Amino acid sequence: MSAGAPSPFEAILKERASRNLLRRTAPAQSSQIDFSSNDYIGLARSLQLHAAHIARLHTSLSSASPSNAAGLLRRLNGATGSRLISGNYDLLERCENQLGSFFKSGGVPALVFSSGFEANAGLIGCLAREGDGILYDEEVHASIHDGLSLSRCQTLEKFLHNDVDAFEQKLLDLHHTLSNPTGSIFVVIESLYSMSGSICPMTRLFRAIEKHRDVLSRYVGVVVDEAHAGGVLGQQGGAGLTCARGLENHPRLLARVLTFGKGFGASGAAIVTSSTPFREYLINYARPLVFSTAPSPSALTLISCAVELGGDNRRANLARAKLHVLSEYFTTVAPARLAHLPGCAGILGAVVSPVKAVVIPGEKACLAVAEAVRTQGFEVVAIRSPSVAKGTERVRVVVHAFNTRDEIDRLIESFEVGLKSQAGMLGAKL
Repeated sequence: MSAGAPSPFEAILKERASRNLLRRTAPAQSSQIDFSSNDYIGLARSLQLHAAHIARLHTSLSSASPSNAAGLLRRLNGATGSRLISGNYDLLERCENQLGSFFKSGGVPALVFSSGFEANAGLIGCLAREGDGILYDEEVHASIHDGLSLSRCQTLEKFLHNDVDAFEQKLLDLHHTLSNPTGSIFVVIESLYSMSGSICPMTRLFRAIEKHRDVLSRYVGVVVDEAHAGGVLGQQGGAGLTCARGLENHPRLLARVLTFGKGFGASGAAIVTSSTPFREYLINYARPLVFSTAPSPSALTLISCAVELGGDNRRANLARAKLHVLSEYFTTVAPARLAHLPGCAGILGAVVSPVKAVVIPGEKACLAVAEAVRTQGFEVVAIRSPSVAKGTERVRVVVHAFNTRDEIDRLIESFEVGLKSQAGMLGAKL
């Protein structure tokens, strides 16, 4: 019997490898110094968080009321179903109330999702209807792009990254383009961009919208992805850039996405909104929430503990303060030592951002320098197309509260060695 045509996947992978774009999972264990993970303030490795999580799991049954204990026993290990069927329970609702309070939603409970990707894809996928328009920053995360591809919205416009003037013009153009006079405009941005470490000029964007409120007769709502700002920005509490800028109650703010697998050292995500109708809308239309099993008691308990330990307390605030000092140190030292070297096209990352990047155009050169840095004992990752635009390849560097100035100095030195070695190899070929 003929096996038919061969599987296409091996050929697809070979072609991808020929362009130096083949991805592989990272090593399961590494003894290298961490400059790649999103564990910004060290909660993922925190024994205190681990112990608090285990202790709370053990005490949750003993301290629960008889009715709540029955519900917990029914869902001891898993939620058993979607929240619209059997997966809604007391612990989940208490966690969402806690998150709403922490992120200052004005009394509206958050909505918990299993991951930030799921939250973004679900939110953006159902956000706009036919006749609406979406305006988004060109550097938003892949999960937002996937949400856009799922959306029924046919009018999608992007604006130059963090360019307020370009945003303002695109906003007015979109307003005049929409044929539906009652169509809404949704603006989608991130607060801290994960591949460049840039910070959104959020206050100026909101001001640009308000500047034209007499012209913009239609609804304009803003969605902010705070995945990399939660637990990091906002010195006291780490509630994200929106709260740090005092914009959490702004009438144009529709929703925020917070994740717990980065600054908070756990897993999962939440959509935070001050609008009860919009929360109800998501319960009806956000497909990951409707069709996925709800988060487990263990996951929710870890989120709850992580927000408490990563929130407004002395230890977490000190970790954030140290993180900001080290981030500023890297931003001060790295450009002076690396930017002039052949092959380096610049250093990215705002002063307060823990995310930095050494731009090394070209897949081969970027991979070679990243490997040279790793060889010297530092865990870094080369970021290539399509994660970033072709010609802007970079080695991403993440500073953590548990790193030291000496480690940063040695990391930069390893980049110097890698860049000079790459330049020497190129010169030899020429």
